[in-house]
Amino acid sequence: MKSLNEIRTSRHAKRPPRTKTAKPQKPSQNYLNLYVLTTEKERLEKELRIVDRRRIELLMRINDISKELREIEAKIESLKKAGELKTEPRELPPESKQWKKFSMNY
Repeated sequence: MKSLNEIRTSRHAKRPPRTKTAKPQKPSQNYLNLYVLTTEKERLEKELRIVDRRRIELLMRINDISKELREIEAKIESLKKAGELKTEPRELPPESKQWKKFSMNY
């Protein structure tokens, strides 16, 4: 029979150092992170392409409008020189009509 001192307890059992038994991160976690970051990168690249395309469309529209403005101004100047246009452009009068107000019972 063993005496009380000879009984092995969990304190006396040899434990391997924690650094050797610590489990590394699971490979599946790394794959998940890789997938999430890859899809986010692709989404942002797609959004950037859309924004760039829209920016180009807006610049083209601005150029078209500027060209039309120059043509209209040139027509106005030619009409002024020919004497066909004598009046200066006026501002539109402020709207003087008031809305008719009435109450409604629900």
